[in-house]
Amino acid sequence: MMVGTSVKPHRAASPAGRTEDDRPALVKAVLQQLMTAEQCTDATMVLTRSAKLTSRSNSATQAQTFAKLSAALLQSRWLEALAVSQAVLRNGSQSLTSTLHPQIAELRRSIEQQLLVNSTIDLVNETHRIHLLPRRSVLVGRPGGELPVDVAIDCRLVSRGERNLSLSCSGANWHIEDLGSTNGNFLDGSRLMPGAPITLPVGQTQIQIGRGQRSAAPIILEVRRPAKDPGAVVLSLRRTGAPLGMADAWPTAEQDLARRWIVFRTQVGVAVGEDCALRIDGSGEGITAAIRYQNGFWVVPSAGSKVIVNTVEFDAPAPIPLGAELRLGNSRFRVETSVPATTEHVATETEGAL
Repeated sequence: MMVGTSVKPHRAASPAGRTEDDRPALVKAVLQQLMTAEQCTDATMVLTRSAKLTSRSNSATQAQTFAKLSAALLQSRWLEALAVSQAVLRNGSQSLTSTLHPQIAELRRSIEQQLLVNSTIDLVNETHRIHLLPRRSVLVGRPGGELPVDVAIDCRLVSRGERNLSLSCSGANWHIEDLGSTNGNFLDGSRLMPGAPITLPVGQTQIQIGRGQRSAAPIILEVRRPAKDPGAVVLSLRRTGAPLGMADAWPTAEQDLARRWIVFRTQVGVAVGEDCALRIDGSGEGITAAIRYQNGFWVVPSAGSKVIVNTVEFDAPAPIPLGAELRLGNSRFRVETSVPATTEHVATETEGAL
């Protein structure tokens, strides 16, 4: 599903206290200043023919940029207005008037705060739902207990979250700990003991979940610590088989198996071939971008790279708004509100949701 450039924003208050209700006056002031600036683009003193041609070229480019910003503001195309504002501040700051420069800077901040999402979001494509979890500890287990579960496995063979597994960060290390599960969680054939957290190495670790005394574990928790993203952990599930009654015990299996959880401290890398938390399709080497959490979710292009939010290209950090399409390399993701496993299962049966 392709979504338009005008995104319905997630409401967020500006650090300076500005709200969306204040924006019409700010936009009006910026538009008035832009009109004045456009009228003055030819009033440039030149000394030589070469300088004159350069001045005219720069003036024409600036006039086009100002016209583009004016059109975006008049039509409330906030993503486009943000991208143009960034370019104006980066490339034309010396030619801006002392009044226009702070107004555009304030406009940029206002749009960023309007589009920022500070609740948990999912990146969704045709095959996976990726949960972005910017936190230092999560619970892994069956939902419905006393505490909310971050990595939900709606299977009766798995203990509830507060009694199953905890993933937590301490310094530069990530640890996984059994919280007193009934059937036990196993690493390399040995049961994890409550109160004895295990440090996760860089690379892939497999935890067997829901293993009985006389039966193999029906679920494998794949835990990956990327070499280029040591501050992140990627979690996914794998089914080991289909024992009798498993369909009834794990009704959300297909949805859960299509999930990925990325737990991170500050940001995660996005790359095609590098061992980063978020792998994308495409060509090229190096890290394409980062997804950062700072009072909300941002996409941060690497030097020389660009990302696309809806149809708008950004080569500077941009907020990730709900309802947008995020293009990273050749991969496309819809940005959606995070949906709990049990809620999504009901929606799938009744509405045909993803």
